[in-house]
Order: sequence, then structure tokens, then C-alpha cells
Amino acid sequence: MLSSVYYCNIMVEVTLVDPTVTYGSDITLTCSHDDTVNAANLTIEWTTTASNTDLSSVVMTSDTSSELTLSNVDLSHTGTYACDVVDDNTGNTIGTDTIVLTVNPPPPSVSISPSSPSVVYNNSITVTCTVASLTAPNITWTGPAGITNQPAVMSQGNDVYTSSLVLTGVTLDSIGSYTCTATNEGGSINTTAMLDVTVPPPSVSIANDSVTITYEIHKVLLLYLTTLLTSASAEHRFLTLRTSKNYLRSTMSQEHLNHRVMKIFENKAVIFEIRMD
Repeated sequence: MLSSVYYCNIMVEVTLVDPTVTYGSDITLTCSHDDTVNAANLTIEWTTTASNTDLSSVVMTSDTSSELTLSNVDLSHTGTYACDVVDDNTGNTIGTDTIVLTVNPPPPSVSISPSSPSVVYNNSITVTCTVASLTAPNITWTGPAGITNQPAVMSQGNDVYTSSLVLTGVTLDSIGSYTCTATNEGGSINTTAMLDVTVPPPSVSIANDSVTITYEIHKVLLLYLTTLLTSASAEHRFLTLRTSKNYLRSTMSQEHLNHRVMKIFENKAVIFEIRMD
């Protein structure tokens, strides 16, 4: 019982187990009074502020009670329902009670476009979350590095809302899962898309007989070295060191050998080779 009103010694009450109901469910409101003596001369009448409620389904279950059944309720059934006990002889209302009914919408549906986003390194990309909801939803984004500025929610009409996440200057740190969560009175739903970043070939410039390679080489090497390898080998060789491998090297002092090798390094190129298969 939500409330009781006494009028001319008559108590009227409207009952419902839970006045907050689920979208699409069936409910029954019960109104009763306690005047069993004059019940034959009393009529129970229902009124409501709801925008779309058919009151023709009212059924008198006894001389002192009446039921109003609402089937497949939707948002238009939200409102105040009043039960009046009317004296048939005078037409006066001698007792009344009300209940406020709230119908929650179903949870929203969520999709992300593109579903598998991909962008070239240092470029920009827009990922859009589209939400279908009977009421205005709250839409939030989460990503690998956190998203401090949440995009605005835009209404597209016909119960469709969008939120577009714009990523600029994308780096390798941007790779990961991006989740869009939509919440309304009926619950929360989320969906996730995995962002892939394509690394372009390095740019090479030649000036004054020197070669400059521009690249985030430390990150590329990190990704490469952490990749599962079927085989890996590394070797290095000093192509000119063998010129010092002679009888003189084996008989001279260590200091003399060091000086000789350094001299060779100054006059000839030393080649290092690293190979990964």
C-alpha cells in the first residue's frame, strides 16, 4: 500500500507490489475499499495521467475491489493512476487513492563503426558509437591510455544517438581496445573495437654524402624483438682483423698487438653484420 485516504469513514487503497515496472511486462493494479455495508451503492472508477492507457480492462473482482490490468507496458504507461469510490446516489467521490507508475525503457543497443578500425601511424581516425535507446543515454568511452575528453552525445532522431571519438596523431601507444558504454534507465550495454596502427616505411634523405633515416626505431625494434621467432642467429665479424693473425702477432707483446690492431682499424673499414632469420 502506497497511501491511504479516509473520507466519510471509508478507506480506499491502490496496491502494486513494485510501482517501477519493466518495459513490455504485464501488471495489475488493485483498488479496494472497506465499506461492505454500502458497497452495492458504490462504484469504483479509475483515472490516469498516463498518455496512452486503455481503462476498458477494468474488472470488478468483488463488491469492494477492482483491478486494472495493463498489458505489454511501455513508456506511455508512465503516470499517476487514481482510484475513486463514487456514491451512486449523489455522484460524489467519497474516497480516493493514487499510485505513481514508472516504466523503465529496455537497455540500449550499441554498435561501433568501423568495427575493426585501422589507421596509418601519425594520422587521425574517427570511431563512432551508435546507440539505439528509447530515452537519452549516457555514452562513455574507454581506451588504452584513458580518454579525458568524452565526446558529446548527438541525437540523430528516431531514438538513435551517436558519440564520435576522434584520435589525432596516432602512435603505437594508441593500439588497443576501445570500449563504448551506453547507459539508460533500463541498464548498461557496451561493445569494443580493436584499433590497429599501420607503420609506414621509413623516410630516407641524403644530404652532404650522409644518409638520414627518420623512424621511431626504438618502438619498432621493441615490437620486433618481442615477436615470437622460429629461429634467430647473430654473428659479427671483423673482416680486417685476420690481417693481424700471423706469426708476428703470436710472438709480439700484447701492447704491440693492440697498437697494430688500432692502426688497421684506422686505415680500413670495420664491418658489423647482424642477421635475424
